[in-house]
Amino acid sequence: MRVMTYNIRHGQGEDGWVSNARVAKVIAEANVDIVGLNEVWRMGDFFHQPAAFERLLATSIVFERNVKLAFLEQGNMVSTRGDIKHHENIELPSWGEMRSCLLARIELDGEEVAFGSAHLSLNRKMRARQVRALVEVLPRDVPLVLAGDMNCLAHELDPLKEFLTVVDAPATYPAFWPQRALDHIAFSSHWELEHVSSVDTKASDHRPVVAQLKRTAQGAG
Repeated sequence: MRVMTYNIRHGQGEDGWVSNARVAKVIAEANVDIVGLNEVWRMGDFFHQPAAFERLLATSIVFERNVKLAFLEQGNMVSTRGDIKHHENIELPSWGEMRSCLLARIELDGEEVAFGSAHLSLNRKMRARQVRALVEVLPRDVPLVLAGDMNCLAHELDPLKEFLTVVDAPATYPAFWPQRALDHIAFSSHWELEHVSSVDTKASDHRPVVAQLKRTAQGAG
């Protein structure tokens, strides 16, 4: 299974231009089964990124907001070539701007998997509370991948290691000259990591991370 996480900054690239088509091209060329997007915008029908990506990628998508300012909604999105059977928006402890994890249950190649797309706080103490909340609420009865812009280095995600493997992700921010690994992927014992990389693109201020996962013997059984 091939997965991606990508903070798209509403499609605004490092050149200042906003382009849904450019972001969709990055995703399509990565040939992923599931992608989680952060900082997706919806402004009525005028600028409806979930609908645009559904059309451009020809995939199943779900979107849930975590910020609403007048007519602007910003949130997380999951896109997959599989069939989304159920989804929920898990609100995380927040101060100021609300943060959340969009959790989708997906039927992919005849099997159910859970995929969470999370966007954590800029505040370190609040991030710690959010990570602990994820440990408490994420499902353990199904193969699970958690991905997103965690706004931190991997060591802050150590509590997740109670039941997930946290990938040693490459630097993703800022996109023009990545210095910090802020975007992460973690997965349950149903998989093992074959490969992880970032995509060299400036379609956002973050680079996406792509992980190739292989079923373990435990997962296959």
